[in-house]
Amino acid sequence: MLKQGFIILLLVNTFSANAHPAKVWTLDECIRYAEEHSLDLRKHSLSYESDHVTLQESRWAFVPSISASSNYAVSSGRVLDPTTYQFVETNFTGNSSSSISGDISIFEGGRKLFALKKAKLSLRASLLKEESIKYNIKLNVIAAYIDVVCAKEQTEVALRSASLVESRLGQSKVLLEAGNITESDVLQLQVQLYAAQNDIASTEQSLQLAKLALCDLLEIDDYASFEVELPEDSDVRTMLLDVETSIENHPDYQLSLLNQKISRNDLCIARSSLFPSLSLSAGYGSSFSDARMKVLTNRDGTIKYEAYPFFRQYADNASVYVSAGLKIPILSGLSTRNSVKRAKIAITESQLATLEVRKQIRRTVIQAQMDCNAAWNRYSRAKEEVRYAEEAYRQIDEKYNFGATDFLSWNTAFVELAKARYSLAESKYTYILKLEILKIY
Repeated sequence: MLKQGFIILLLVNTFSANAHPAKVWTLDECIRYAEEHSLDLRKHSLSYESDHVTLQESRWAFVPSISASSNYAVSSGRVLDPTTYQFVETNFTGNSSSSISGDISIFEGGRKLFALKKAKLSLRASLLKEESIKYNIKLNVIAAYIDVVCAKEQTEVALRSASLVESRLGQSKVLLEAGNITESDVLQLQVQLYAAQNDIASTEQSLQLAKLALCDLLEIDDYASFEVELPEDSDVRTMLLDVETSIENHPDYQLSLLNQKISRNDLCIARSSLFPSLSLSAGYGSSFSDARMKVLTNRDGTIKYEAYPFFRQYADNASVYVSAGLKIPILSGLSTRNSVKRAKIAITESQLATLEVRKQIRRTVIQAQMDCNAAWNRYSRAKEEVRYAEEAYRQIDEKYNFGATDFLSWNTAFVELAKARYSLAESKYTYILKLEILKIY
């Protein structure tokens, strides 16, 4: 019954695959898709936009700040005329004033220049951070992809092992009638078939879990129909890396060097507060009051009053000012001095961080080189092991057909062959994984 159910399950899966062929993903497609849909990259893009806004602010900081104001007020009773500074008695008096002013910093120890430089460095650092995120995405996708193809290969090995047992079980009736095997052998073969089918179920579960992990990286929900392309076997034994070049090109190392520049620039910003600052301001303003009258002198020396038009008042009441301000820091509770000290400490910390990153990358690259060499050696030995295990199984299987050996010997050869094939699948894709990682470095 279990055998029939297993066959039906295989037929249903085969029919479903033929009815709805799924897209087969290559490793490069998975990497590109992961980069396009990565939540980490999408969140980092917001950080990059924020850094870009900061850069724009730093550039516009050199532009003078200009402001304008205008107001109109209505008063009644005893009112102070703002144009003459005299009190007038009136039911309603309207007055308005307008002004425009601007100021610019001439010198402040180079703070704005250093702030602009920091904004540019921060934007470059943001780009390097993006490269670092993509770097980690590649490593994670490659590892998850290889887990899927390895689980897929191990599932095929489990199916082949079950097929061998099923084929042997089909021949067992003939051998039993011929007296070459005992009924106990047939029962043990049936047990072995159940064990092989359990291996298939276990490898299938591992395959689905591996697909789920890869689809999580790709932000894909439908992991059940997700299929990957088996990578081609490579004849390249290994790659010889230039460790120093790998370190210099690594985005994390370049980012640490850039952080050093940012920390040194922060020191310049802190020191700028020790210098005097010079600023320049200028403004234009005027006012109008409908209570004000224009005083005229007649030819006979008498005085008469006429209405004072709006635009005429604004022209006559106009005033312009220009002022320069100098601010000299004398005592600020040692806050500026302490800021300089903290900036110097940050420089030392960034230098130590660079040394640590360099050391870590060097160790990672050398270990990747060693891992790739070891994986190649294991893969080479696994291929030889499978070759000998297949030959040993073939010979013992022939002897078993003629009753020249017992079931225990046949079962031992079968188990060793299955183990060798599992080991070959694991070592093969471990080697491919290590080689792909080495290519990134």
